[in-house]
Amino acid sequence: MTTVTANTRLARRMRTDFDRRASAGGYWETPAILPWRAWIGRLWDEAVYSGTERRVLISGAQELILWEHAIRATGVDLLNVAGTARTAAQAWNLIHSWRLPRPAAVFAEIPDTAAFFAWANAFQAMIAKRGFVTEAEAPEILLAQGFEPPEAYAGFDELTPVQRDLFAGAEDVANLLVPPGRRRRTSAPDSEQELWMAARWAREQLERNPAAQVGVVLPDLAARRVATNRIFEEVLGTARAFHMSVARPLTEVPVVADALLALKYFAGMPLAEAGRMWRSPYLAHTTQEGARRDLELRRRGVATVRSGEDRGWTETPMRPSQWSKAFSRAAAAAGWPGTRGLSSEEFQAVEAWKRLLATFSTLDAVLGELEFGAALSRLEKLAADTGFGPEDEDEPVQIMTDAEAAGSWFDALWTGGLEDTAWPATVRPNPFLPLQLQRAAGVPNSAVEREYARVRRVTARLLASGHEVVCSYRRSNGDEELRASPLIAGLEEFPSLEQLVRTPPAVLEEMAVDPAPPLAGDRFVKGGMGVIADQSACPFRAFAKHRLGARGLDEVEPGLTDQERGNVTHGALERIWSVLKSQRALLDTSPEELAELVESSIRQALERKLGEGSKGLKRIQSLEVKRLSRILIKWLEQEKARPEFETSGLEEVSGCEVGGLSIEVRADRVDRYADGTYAILDYKTGGDHSKSEWATERPKEPQLPLYAILMTEPVSTVAFAEISAKKSALEGISQVGDLDLKPPKGVGMPEQIEEWRGVLHALGAAFVAGEAAVDPLNDACKYCDLKGLCRVATHE
Repeated sequence: MTTVTANTRLARRMRTDFDRRASAGGYWETPAILPWRAWIGRLWDEAVYSGTERRVLISGAQELILWEHAIRATGVDLLNVAGTARTAAQAWNLIHSWRLPRPAAVFAEIPDTAAFFAWANAFQAMIAKRGFVTEAEAPEILLAQGFEPPEAYAGFDELTPVQRDLFAGAEDVANLLVPPGRRRRTSAPDSEQELWMAARWAREQLERNPAAQVGVVLPDLAARRVATNRIFEEVLGTARAFHMSVARPLTEVPVVADALLALKYFAGMPLAEAGRMWRSPYLAHTTQEGARRDLELRRRGVATVRSGEDRGWTETPMRPSQWSKAFSRAAAAAGWPGTRGLSSEEFQAVEAWKRLLATFSTLDAVLGELEFGAALSRLEKLAADTGFGPEDEDEPVQIMTDAEAAGSWFDALWTGGLEDTAWPATVRPNPFLPLQLQRAAGVPNSAVEREYARVRRVTARLLASGHEVVCSYRRSNGDEELRASPLIAGLEEFPSLEQLVRTPPAVLEEMAVDPAPPLAGDRFVKGGMGVIADQSACPFRAFAKHRLGARGLDEVEPGLTDQERGNVTHGALERIWSVLKSQRALLDTSPEELAELVESSIRQALERKLGEGSKGLKRIQSLEVKRLSRILIKWLEQEKARPEFETSGLEEVSGCEVGGLSIEVRADRVDRYADGTYAILDYKTGGDHSKSEWATERPKEPQLPLYAILMTEPVSTVAFAEISAKKSALEGISQVGDLDLKPPKGVGMPEQIEEWRGVLHALGAAFVAGEAAVDPLNDACKYCDLKGLCRVATHE
C-alpha cells in the first residue's frame, strides 16, 4: 500500500506510528509512505528504468540556474537575477500544477508578465534541447504515460488539478476519526507574551499527562524561531522537551557556516570572519594561539587575511563536481567538523553538508568550469537556498507551522498568531502571471475570497486536530491594535493568562550585591584618567577593564579608524604648538608658512602612526593630509581670537593620587594667559561635548576636572577643544572671557574645582573599595566593548 503525504514530517510520523503498532507482531513489512516530491521522483525513476522515459528529471537547484541562464539570454538587465529566477520558477510550477494557459496576448498586456513569457520560452527551449524535465512538468507527463496510483493520501488541505487526477480513487486518511474536544480562544498583549502563554500552557499539559502529545502551531514560526526556542527552553527547562519543525538556511547552521569559513580562508576574508573561524569548535586548527593571533592582528589594524597553505588548487578553473571534491578535501584538511563528539543536530547538519556537496556536483549538467571564487560563491548561495531542520525524536511538544501540522493529531494543540491582520494573510499573487488567469483557475493567493476560503478550511482542520485546542491572537503588534480573526470569533473566550494557565509565574530571587575585594598593594592602576571615567560610567566596567584586564575585540576598519584619526590630530597639534609656542607666534606666521607647518606636522604624525614608507601610508596619506589640513587651519583661526596666551605644557604626563588611587594623567594642552592664570584644553575630534556633563556626582567625561584639581597654579579656563569638519569651537567654562565660554553661575573657578575634587576623590575611593556594581550611567552601554561580559547588555 502506498500513501502520499503533503509534507516530510507527516510521512515520518505515520511511518513511526505504523512501526509502533506493528512491532507487537514481531515482523512487518515497511509501508510505502512518501511525501509528494519523493513519490513523484520514485515514479519518474521507475519510468526511466522501464524504458518509457529517457529525459532527465532535474533538481530545483539545477532548474534555478537554468532560469538564470534564460533570463540573461533575453538581454534583460536585472540587479537580482537569482531572486527573479526563484519567482519565475514558482510561476512555472503554478502554470503546470494548475494547468494555466499561456496566451501570448494576455501575457503581453503587462511588462512583468511579458518579460516572464519571453523567459519561459527561452527556458522551455533550453530544457527541451538538453533533454531535461522539471519537477513541475513531471506529474502531468506521468499521467499521460500511465503510473501506479497510490491507495491513500494525507495532509493535503487542497489538491491541485493535477493532484486530483493522480489521486483519483485514493482515500484521504488525514483525519478519519476525531475525538470530540474543547475549543477555546485567548489573547495576549503582544508576540512575546503569546509565546510565554503557549509555553506555560504546554508545560501544564505535560504536568497533567507526561505521555501527552502536545502541538504548538505558529503560522509565522520562521520569523519567530529564535524567540520561540528561547522561551520554550526556559519554560520547559530543556531543549529536549520540544522540537521545532521549521527549516533555516544551511548558512545559519554553525557547523556548516564554519565549513564555509574554512573554504573562504583560501581566497582571503575580513579579519572579523577569520576571528570567528579561529575560535570555531568545528575546526581542528582552532586553538588559543589562533585567538591570540586574532587579537594581535586587530591591534595592528590588519583588515583581511588568507590561508598561508598551498593554494595552487584554487587557481585552476574546474567543473562543479571537481570543486565539490576539492571543497570536501579542504574542509577535512582544516580539521572539520572537529574532534569533539557531535550532538544529534550537529551530526544531521554534517550529513546535510555532504548532501549539499553532492547536489553541487550535479550542477555539471547546467554549469561549465568555474573559477574558485565563483564556485565558492555558488556553493554558498546553494547553502543559503537549502533549508535545514533536524528530525524530531518524539519530543513531547511539537512546534510547527500550519502547513507542517497538516494530517497530524495531538492530545492538546495551541495555535497562535490568529489575529485579523494575519489570518488570513494579505493576498500576494505571483507577479509574473496575469492575474485574470490565476483567478480563473483558482490559484492560491490570487484573490481575497479564495484565500479566505482556504484559510477557513485550514482553521477547521486545526480545530479538529486535537482533543483540546486553544487558539490565540495578539492584541497589538507595537504599531496598531489587533483583533481576533473572524474565523475564531465564535470560540469560547478566555480573557487572561491566569484563567488559562495555572503554572505559577517564576519567582525572582533577590541577591545582595557582592563587592569585589578592595584594591591591595601600592594601589597604582594602569589606565590613567580612563579608570575614573570608567568608574563614573559604570563601576563594573572599571573593575572588568582595569582589574580583570578585560577588553573587547578591536574593530578593524579600512584606512584609519576614528581613534587613529584622533591620535593623528593630537600628534599634529602637539608638533604645531611645540614650534609656535605662543599665540603671538601664530599671529606673526604667514598663511603660507602656517599651511606648510600644518601639513608637515600631519605627515609626521601619520608616519609615526603608520610607519614610514608603509603601503597604508602611501594609499591614504594624501587624502588624510588634505582633509586634516583644512580642519586644523580652521581651528587655528579660532585660536587667534582667544585672549593672549603661550603654551605651558603639551601632552605632559603627571602622577597623582585620587581617593587613595594612584594613576597617571595626561593633559592635551595647558596654556598660560597674560594675567598668570592657566587654561586646560582637551582635544575632541568627534561627537558633541557639553560642560553640563561635569555637573553631577558621576561626570560623563571627568578628564578635564581631574587635571584641574591637580593644578597648583590658578586655573581660569577648562574646556573641550572640538576640532572636526562639522565643528571648530571651545566648549567649557572660563573666567577670562575666552570666546563665548560663560563662567559658572554663582560660583567661582576655585569653588568649582573644590566641588570636582570631592566628586573625583569619591570615585577613586569607590574603585579602591571594590565597588563594581553593574550600574551603567545613561547610555554608557551604547559604546561599551564588554557586552559579551556584562549581563545588562543582553536586555538592549
